[in-house]
Amino acid sequence: MHALLTINNYTSDFWQEVYDWGQEENIWNVKDFSFLKLAINMDRGGRIPSDRQAVQILKVLEKARDEGFTK
Repeated sequence: MHALLTINNYTSDFWQEVYDWGQEENIWNVKDFSFLKLAINMDRGGRIPSDRQAVQILKVLEKARDEGFTK
């Protein structure tokens, strides 16, 4: 539940920025794309991620930060 609350603290614009940055840096795999799309669409009328999916979304954000994403 903590992971879901954490990802919900970020806006869809933030997740779009993460997605775009990683795409430019060519660091995403298919699963990363899928999890980020879920996060982007969450507050745009999309479905709410499960707790497990929320954990994976946070891992994708951690990956971005490890690769140099600064937000």
